[in-house]
Amino acid sequence: MNIGIVVAMEKEFNPIANSLSNRDSRAQGHFSLTWGDLGPHHVIAILAGIGKVHAALGTTLLIYHARPDCILSVGCSGALSSDLHVGDIVAANEVAYHDVWCGEGNAYGQVQGCPPRFACLAELTSRFTASGEVKREGLFVSGEYFTPSQPMLRDLNARFSNPLAIDMESAAVAQTCWIEGYPFAALRAISDTPGQPTQNPTEQYRHFWENDADNAFGTIMNIIKNI
Repeated sequence: MNIGIVVAMEKEFNPIANSLSNRDSRAQGHFSLTWGDLGPHHVIAILAGIGKVHAALGTTLLIYHARPDCILSVGCSGALSSDLHVGDIVAANEVAYHDVWCGEGNAYGQVQGCPPRFACLAELTSRFTASGEVKREGLFVSGEYFTPSQPMLRDLNARFSNPLAIDMESAAVAQTCWIEGYPFAALRAISDTPGQPTQNPTEQYRHFWENDADNAFGTIMNIIKNI
């Protein structure tokens, strides 16, 4: 399988690139592309940048330059569910924007003319969870917030009925794939738990990168290798 991976940050991108054999890379304008082999698969990963616009542009570039069989949103994510912990791996079964409102006649989070939620390819998500390495699957929500406040978290839970995780890119990758007719899935490592008010997400995030990231991204790449 030819797998495209969209990544936001260099510290997410490097462990992904380093897991590939027969690796090569090049710059494409603002973006960095690396490709190589991962078990039976050929992977091309793009370092797109943080946020929805970077993610959409990077996904479009990946589609038109590489024509992969599917595209994955990979990186770290904040946990919204209380049963998740730093270092857990989660998979999306659908994704939505948490900061979009197009007015009456649209669901909250729905870009008018698009579905309220973007479905992930069920076959890929099932393969992820079959690995035994994925703690849970569920709804990811995306928007231009790093760490949401507690009032915002309460609003998210009310609007989306217990979303699993929050990030800044997956919905934009999913929308681009929906427009282009490409299979999409998302696989993320939990870096902090803003949904648990007794925790300090900023400290958790720092600790994740110092202590847990290598193992978490190694697990993610092993899951992808074995799909």
